[in-house]
Amino acid sequence: DKGKGIILMVDMGSLVSFADMISQETGIVARSIDMVSTPVLLDVSRKAAMGRDINYIIGSVEDKQQEVYKEPAEVGIEVRDIIITACFTGEGASEKLKELIEESLNENGLTEKKKIEVIPMNILNKKEFISRIERLKQKHNVLAVVGTVDMNIKEIPFISAAELLIGSGLDVIAQIIAVEENYKKIGASLSTHLKNISSERAVEDIRSAMSAIESNLNVNLRDEVKVGILLHMCFLIDKLKGGGKETSFEALEEFTSQYSREMAIAQDCLKSLSRAYNIEIGSSEAAYICKMFISNNEQ
Repeated sequence: DKGKGIILMVDMGSLVSFADMISQETGIVARSIDMVSTPVLLDVSRKAAMGRDINYIIGSVEDKQQEVYKEPAEVGIEVRDIIITACFTGEGASEKLKELIEESLNENGLTEKKKIEVIPMNILNKKEFISRIERLKQKHNVLAVVGTVDMNIKEIPFISAAELLIGSGLDVIAQIIAVEENYKKIGASLSTHLKNISSERAVEDIRSAMSAIESNLNVNLRDEVKVGILLHMCFLIDKLKGGGKETSFEALEEFTSQYSREMAIAQDCLKSLSRAYNIEIGSSEAAYICKMFISNNEQ
């Protein structure tokens, strides 16, 4: 340290909390950047060599990371199911919650078999906490956040520390893992039916888009309904990727006029799929998908 602070560039895991530990123990300003890639490493090093302020450097990295929408998982990258445990320091409560979860997973043989990793994090800086989770979501499946305070992360279930300690939270985690396993089986079984796209990749990409639609429309769908919509969208993307045409939606103009807000949300959330598969999901297909969410709302 030369008086301007230090930046720790680390991979995911407990290392992300080292910056806070260093600050507390030494008084030195310390910040961390996790899920580091080579371009980020070079960019941070260059800016540090130029004498840029530590907050400027961290801010520039976070801004760039927030601009990136969730791309399909890279070929060759091992996608892991991740559970986040969170408390104010990332040590005491979150480490204990991690132990409880891992004990339960180990008892059921899930830690290695299902490739589930539990990562403790601190929530002192909400913006940084959310940014870390968004970066994890780029390459992995974040199943749940378990913690002392609900940070209201969209599209990720929250389980309170109290629920975990009394046992009901562990049941919820088991249910979430079971649902994930079912989707993986669906992805594998569709491989013989989809001719133009990867079935397992499509299931992950479509689930991400569906989660965004469900959250932004503020609707609640049963698991079996979600599976039905997922299958519809898998075959739709496969058809469009193969050069097929969209199915016309009867009274499209009337529906769009009546549900203009809902249509705008659905179309916006479907853009990531259009970009990822280089296809155009037209208004008619967007209307079918939008109607499925509206008609099956359980709230």
